[in-house]
Amino acid sequence: MTLQKLFAAAVIIGVSSAASATESYKFDPSGSTIGFSVHQFLGTTRGKFTSFSGRIEVDREHPENSSVTAQIDVRSIDTRIKNATIICAARNFLMSRNFPG
Repeated sequence: MTLQKLFAAAVIIGVSSAASATESYKFDPSGSTIGFSVHQFLGTTRGKFTSFSGRIEVDREHPENSSVTAQIDVRSIDTRIKNATIICAARNFLMSRNFPG
């Protein structure tokens, strides 16, 4: 094997190992929750979003290159209290009719 071919093989191996250094994870909606709490005069209302997706990219060698991306369907808001859900989805909070996704 010539020195050029050996160098080329080393570069390819180095590039492929660097590419595999990044780990990618998808959100699992069946085992995950995106929740919130809203503090009001009479107490705290807690809720969650039932429709969402996302991905976490982890670069252990260069953590500054790691990232989290999430998409939440704000129309899927659920506080388990009908009036509170309507208020949270309304104009004063999420404006889900104007910004659905």
